[in-house]
Amino acid sequence: MKPSLHRATFERGGFTMIELLAVILVLGILMTILILNLGGAEDAVKAKNTRGKLKELESAVRELENARGDWAPSTLPESFGTAPNATNLGAECLYLTLCAEGAVGFGVYENRLSNTDKDALARKPAGFEVAELHEIHDDWENPIAYFHYRDYGRKDVYVTIDPQTGEERESAVEAQKNTKTQRWMNPTTFQLVSAGPDGIFGMNEETGENDDIRN
Repeated sequence: MKPSLHRATFERGGFTMIELLAVILVLGILMTILILNLGGAEDAVKAKNTRGKLKELESAVRELENARGDWAPSTLPESFGTAPNATNLGAECLYLTLCAEGAVGFGVYENRLSNTDKDALARKPAGFEVAELHEIHDDWENPIAYFHYRDYGRKDVYVTIDPQTGEERESAVEAQKNTKTQRWMNPTTFQLVSAGPDGIFGMNEETGENDDIRN
């Protein structure tokens, strides 16, 4: 007995399970590509903004030098007491120097502060309302590392937050040398470093890349 014309047309116009799975797979791949591209575009914007913030910080440190005759320290001055640890040290010193009441950065960085290692001084320093040791952060809300030229050669440990997972992690950063001459970059001034999109200072062992952003 031959199938009716109506039933034959319906069967030919439907999708098999394999075809449906193939469509779902293709859509999944396209969505993944779209998300990755959007994430890359967002990181590009944040990288551009962070470069601008490094230039802004550089101007503030230079203004400080014009007034005081020296760059902001990256080792905690004795007047602030003993540092609770050596983590995020340069960034914390930069915060203490620029953000005290009456300093060149007073009130400027209020919405750009983090404290990824959650530490504090034993007592509230002059010019501040709290004892917490904050850091000025980049667009991924990770500390911007800072080195006075006197501390070039020191390797600092920083606590950063993974932009994807929100997990804390540690990585080391140091001042940069010219790869050809092996002389320090900015040899008589200072260096500023953002960990970049991956939130890791230096080489990322998983990707084999270094996306740090420097002044």
